[in-house]
Amino acid sequence: MSAARDIASLVLPDLPVALARRADPALRGRPVAVARGATVVAASAEAREAGVGPGTPAGRARRHAAVTPLDPEAVARARREVGSALYRYTPQVENAGGGAWYLDLSGTRRYFRRPPVDLLSDAAGAVAEDLRLPVQAALSSGKAVARMAAALGTERVTRILPGGEPRFVSGFPVSVLPGLGPVQRERLERLGLRRLGDVAAVPLPRLEAAFGPGGRLWGQWSRGLDPRPVAEPGAGGDAEEWRLSLPLSPQEQSVAAAGPALLGASERLGRRLRDRAERAAQVQVGLVHRDGVERARSARLEPTDRDFELFEAASALLQAAWERRVAARRVTVAVVERTGGGQGELFPADDRMDRLLRGIDAVRDRFGAYAVQWGRRLDGGA
Repeated sequence: MSAARDIASLVLPDLPVALARRADPALRGRPVAVARGATVVAASAEAREAGVGPGTPAGRARRHAAVTPLDPEAVARARREVGSALYRYTPQVENAGGGAWYLDLSGTRRYFRRPPVDLLSDAAGAVAEDLRLPVQAALSSGKAVARMAAALGTERVTRILPGGEPRFVSGFPVSVLPGLGPVQRERLERLGLRRLGDVAAVPLPRLEAAFGPGGRLWGQWSRGLDPRPVAEPGAGGDAEEWRLSLPLSPQEQSVAAAGPALLGASERLGRRLRDRAERAAQVQVGLVHRDGVERARSARLEPTDRDFELFEAASALLQAAWERRVAARRVTVAVVERTGGGQGELFPADDRMDRLLRGIDAVRDRFGAYAVQWGRRLDGGA
């Protein structure tokens, strides 16, 4: 039996709102919405109670909340500062987006000679003090439980003891499940599944049949199960945010077989670029073989934020890097150089593909991360 892991999640709740309140203390305690262009991208708890949330038109939000423009530079700077602070405690730090980070503290006890929960408390306190921002954190055996516990925690640091995860999360509302959109939440609630304990009682095949791959994940997380690793050690800070590490199974030992995973990574990076109004100018693909030998290839691109253009470039680089017949353990996909000029709210979509991608982004925001999948991914995952 494998040893219990110590996986932490650190969350800066409603990060754009917290930054706006830090810049203007008069906003504290008031309903606040942060908008990019004509659309709200973040809202305070007070604003959400008034019906304002991500996707709400800014004009309508102004009737219920103070609306302030998004400061992307302040958000990016805060993310870099948090990443740098967390790397003092472990090299395994993953920026999960949305103001959340994962840390693997499993091997830290023998170096620091202190319990991982104490290290997490120090890390959360340092971030809160240095950045003057609210911080919540949790320590568990898996990423999903830690993330949910941090999001709902009433203390700065919450500890979930090994084996206690299912009982701990059973009373959580389904809305806390990562990747769950409001429409999916309503579907779960119409089926009488309002708490994670309700979801855990449903067989995984039934959840997958009703909700697709996301349903199976939600079922596992509701049972307190999540074996996903924290991102591999990397350069840290901003560079780590743009590097995705993909473990390869024995069934994914060719460029074609690894295609679905590669496309999924390209979608995540493309969405991140579009959200930041940036474009990729250079990408890199790395391959780690099971005997430890590593290969890497990189290429410059005509700047793009389109998923399929990133996927085609990554596929070509993986083909070039996969020279050996030794089985591969992991592939990494990274955007190593970015430039401004992405879609964003201030940049109109150039053509039908740009409008399609933004439409897909909006559908996933509303209906959940698994609401739209390209046929190529579905074929590969069959």
